[in-house]
Amino acid sequence: ALWEILQSPAFELAGVRVFSDAKNGVDAGTLIGVDPAGVLATTDAEALLRLDCDCVLYTARDMGNWNTDDEILKILAAGRNLVTPLPYHNAHLFRDPGFKARLDAACKTGDSVFHATGIDPDLISDRVLLALTGLCADVQQIRLQENWECTSTPPELQRIAGFGKTPEEARAVPMAAAVSTNFLQAIGHTVAEVLGVRYDRVEETHDYIVAEQRIESAHITIEPGQVGRLTHRFAGYIAAKGPEPFFLMEYNWVLGNEMLPPGVQPPTD
Repeated sequence: ALWEILQSPAFELAGVRVFSDAKNGVDAGTLIGVDPAGVLATTDAEALLRLDCDCVLYTARDMGNWNTDDEILKILAAGRNLVTPLPYHNAHLFRDPGFKARLDAACKTGDSVFHATGIDPDLISDRVLLALTGLCADVQQIRLQENWECTSTPPELQRIAGFGKTPEEARAVPMAAAVSTNFLQAIGHTVAEVLGVRYDRVEETHDYIVAEQRIESAHITIEPGQVGRLTHRFAGYIAAKGPEPFFLMEYNWVLGNEMLPPGVQPPTD
């Protein structure tokens, strides 16, 4: 996102928020390995709120517990429009009514606009899916599968996700399931809204699949019997459509081609 802002004449970078002392005071361009941008990153969020800017692109780390709520509302109330890829897309469909009221109040106070977007939800569930099903007279079932190769994921996030642990150890760290839950809820309920259907029931599952052989990766070694793939699913059922889920969204977090789901071929390039 920072690279796109710096290289596009449509945008002017006003400031950059960072979360570690090591990045504080470093030029924004230097942070991503390009020419200096003339804007120094800062850990001082209050100073950034005093900057004159039109919009904040908010990409803080999602911990699965809506840890970003308060800061997002604060930015909006301060009069800054805000765009985020975090799972707030159609939040009114799955968050409690109190959050929507707080969001509306913050936007009203700051005369600001809030927009949540991303590849999925939004691009896939709102646009691509709508276009594809628009060609069909009768939709019986929709399945989406995302396979995310996690080799380059920072090692601390790999550990939080559960890689290299036994399934029991991985389940004892709830953050990975919570992060996936928020996105799955946003996607699953957005699909129902876009297609104009109502689920009779919803099921969510989180499976921890172990490796059968040793896997050497950049940041971690997976031994046989340790988690090498996490599969998170959201299933929305409509009784009139039959016993199978009408909509099924499946996230696979994978470490190594050996752990890809059955039937999925590794990339050839």
